[in-house]
Amino acid sequence: MVQAEMERLLDILPPRVKSSLLTQENLADLLEVVLDLGRLPEARFPAGDVLLDDEEVSRDDLDYLIEQIGDFGDDNRAGMERTLHRISAIRNRRGQVVGITCRAGRAVFGTIKIIEDLAFANKNILLLGRPGVGKTTMLREVARVLADSARKRVVIVDTSNEIAGDGDVPHPAIGHARRMQVATPTRQHGVMIEAVENHMPQVIIIDEMGTEEEAAAARTIAERGVQLIATAHGNTLDNLILNPTLSDLVGGIQSVTLGDQEARYRGTQKTVLERKAPPTFDVVVEIQSWEQVAVHDGVAQVVDQWLRGYPIAPVIRSLDDGGEVIEQQGDPRPNSNPPAPWTQELNGRNQEYGQGGRRPDRRQGRQQDRYQERHQVQHQERQSGQVPAPQTRFQASYLDDAVNGEAAVGTDSGERTDSTDENGARKLEAQVFLFGVSKDKLEVAQSEMGLTLGVVNELRRASLVLTTKTHYRRGAQLVRSAESTGTPVYVLRKNTLPQLMDFLRALAKEQGIPFRGMGRAREDHASKETLDQAMLEAEEAAQRVLGGEFSVQLNPQRAYVRRLQHLLAQRFNLASTSRGREPERSVLLYRPWPVAGLFIAFEGGEGAGKTTQASLLRDRLEASSVPCELFREPGGTVLGEYLRTYLKSHRPTTPEAELLMFEAARTQLVVEKIQPALENGKTVIADRFSASTVSYQGHGRGIDLGVVTALNGFATQGITPDLIFLLDVAPVVGLSRSTGGLQLPFEMDWAASISPIKRKVDDRRFEDLDLFFHERVRQGFLAQAGANSQQWVVIDAALSLEEVTERVWENVQHLITPVVRPIKATPAQPIPQAELWSETVEAAPTRQ
Repeated sequence: MVQAEMERLLDILPPRVKSSLLTQENLADLLEVVLDLGRLPEARFPAGDVLLDDEEVSRDDLDYLIEQIGDFGDDNRAGMERTLHRISAIRNRRGQVVGITCRAGRAVFGTIKIIEDLAFANKNILLLGRPGVGKTTMLREVARVLADSARKRVVIVDTSNEIAGDGDVPHPAIGHARRMQVATPTRQHGVMIEAVENHMPQVIIIDEMGTEEEAAAARTIAERGVQLIATAHGNTLDNLILNPTLSDLVGGIQSVTLGDQEARYRGTQKTVLERKAPPTFDVVVEIQSWEQVAVHDGVAQVVDQWLRGYPIAPVIRSLDDGGEVIEQQGDPRPNSNPPAPWTQELNGRNQEYGQGGRRPDRRQGRQQDRYQERHQVQHQERQSGQVPAPQTRFQASYLDDAVNGEAAVGTDSGERTDSTDENGARKLEAQVFLFGVSKDKLEVAQSEMGLTLGVVNELRRASLVLTTKTHYRRGAQLVRSAESTGTPVYVLRKNTLPQLMDFLRALAKEQGIPFRGMGRAREDHASKETLDQAMLEAEEAAQRVLGGEFSVQLNPQRAYVRRLQHLLAQRFNLASTSRGREPERSVLLYRPWPVAGLFIAFEGGEGAGKTTQASLLRDRLEASSVPCELFREPGGTVLGEYLRTYLKSHRPTTPEAELLMFEAARTQLVVEKIQPALENGKTVIADRFSASTVSYQGHGRGIDLGVVTALNGFATQGITPDLIFLLDVAPVVGLSRSTGGLQLPFEMDWAASISPIKRKVDDRRFEDLDLFFHERVRQGFLAQAGANSQQWVVIDAALSLEEVTERVWENVQHLITPVVRPIKATPAQPIPQAELWSETVEAAPTRQ
């Protein structure tokens, strides 16, 4: 605190109180001075409270202080101009002041360092903490750093004048940030909206959000693309979720009725609590002290986990003695929310008989108790630092063990380190939840392998989840829930007995449990002679295919040998696939044929990410050895690039002339580039095509759709994309992306925008047109996609870059599978056998 500001605070105090304060050695650490009528004056410091005088506070003392500061506001607060001090009053029933709290305000520089990366990442941040912990101080420092260091337009909605001090001129501690004062606390939500509409901020800072109107205003601000940093009443995220007034800040809670199948998968009742909407804030920061905070990054996932009854574990950040940020994973907190129904102990008949009215197996109950005891010991060891903590997200597949080595076998010493049941089967320390996998087949596999493991009906009690590739690729909610809580997910190719036996073999290897010599599990690992013979057969078959034969079918082999044969085919530049059913499944070698010409187009409004996704798809196809070409519209040819430059030059152009220029560029591109590439078997990727003309010039500009469609047919020469991706995003979000920030034309004539379209000379780019134009364009795209759902794939472009990329690839990869056709292949040089063994063990097969 500046010394001059401290002296101004002392000057308003009664002389005897001021004199006593000046004798305090730690005066610089002063927090508050409390003057209550009829009590001794008191000063509060971080180290404790100090009585300042032996004489009680009189009404004259209070009147003296009030004369120095003036009248109090409706919220019983007053301030000192151009300082951060706050004077608060306590009144009796007659409105007379009977107590005063003088709070020493100070700007503490450097407090933002602990969350600086979150603030610069353009994330919406909500600060929580008990009173006096430093929420307003950190908020003030955030405003200064973003305004001065990040050079952003920051507006502070200062309801109580605590952030920027009292008076019309804000305190220098907020830097270049602007401050909007609020007449009364009930008007705070209106001033929040006013700040966005009138002053075009990039960041809005709000202190003490506490009403439903302010929560709704905060959601409106966040949806407009403005970064929001605020504080709210509450100590932890749990408090905020349970607060009906402010729960909307983290998405809100609603009661949802599940379908029968979903309720059965979850193992719960049909009515559950779920998050109602996307959270307003991306990050919740719980301020525990000036040097330590708890960070919940990804509030949506955290709230979902909390609603399902799971404990939540924030990331703890603290500052060391050198001022460096130390980050570590915090301990899971006990969930104050009642656990989900599938995690509760069953009552009544269910407690005795279990789900479905069947009496539970006592052996399974004892095994469950031992399993829980074992994991409790492991947790204690992790707390003491003896063993590393598990990863938060983990996906396991038993297929890796089949490639990297053989299954575990028994020890020769005969030493028993595992337990067995009454039938002599060795017990695996696991509780598995089956999803899309037959329990009967698993029991048969256990019998064949001489192993046993527990099967549970509740995801909460499972130590791993076993599912198939089909269910995993669909992204079922249960699988996502398991991954979000760190439960391992084992993926089978198919729900077959051999796959289940391989899974048990891999699980036994992980736990070091032998199963050889049980009399039930037969070790069918290929011997060295059998393996050499199989690989020699595959090499001879490859030479025959390269010599002119169409294809060669190999003899049946086990999965591990087939993988090595697939890898050998890759080294000879041949294609391969597995055919048949176990145990007669074998590898077919054949000559590859290039992918037939495929035409893919990306469509969408401004800022949807079309160019980015088109480039990523091209890179991924080239990495898969698929020849492809990427073109943009208008462009790709000399004429197209010239017209593109003209259209982007802001020269006056009528909608009709604009339409003809786009069609001319498209005609040249189709004839000169696209058609030859497709005839040569290449995959063509177009960044916009004819659908954009229908949406922009037809729906957007208002040109007759029949005319646009006729011109499109002439320009494309009848060539249409095989697959069209529509990256759909709200215009306000897309324009914010494309312009590098939210820059809406608030000054435009809204009535003229709503009026019928006038085709007139327009010298603006599409990004500069009003929101109503872009909404018409968006609806035009959606109408085309709805009319031909077989050709169009609509993807929410508001998702993350990785999610959009994966959805695009999911719809493309099945279209680029090679087909078997005879062509002349170039023989590859045979590989020495020793080199093959050294490299293929860790490689992945072409197709299994």
